[in-house]
Amino acid sequence: MSDAVYLQKVTLLWQVTEYPELQRVRKELNLLQKLYGLYNDVLEKVGGYYDTPWHDIDIDVINTELIDFQNKCVE
Repeated sequence: MSDAVYLQKVTLLWQVTEYPELQRVRKELNLLQKLYGLYNDVLEKVGGYYDTPWHDIDIDVINTELIDFQNKCVE
């Protein structure tokens, strides 16, 4: 019997509906997904800077992008 089937049977038998550890893991996975997504966004954006000629660089745009990344970290 798989763990999932066993867990379903125990849930029905004992009428247990909350799994604190599963909720904690779900929350951690969601946070990690956001973190890795942000990490990939930063790498992609910084990688694009290497392809930009110096005379086309707009520091104000870069500062705005950095502030956006910083705000996403707080979320």
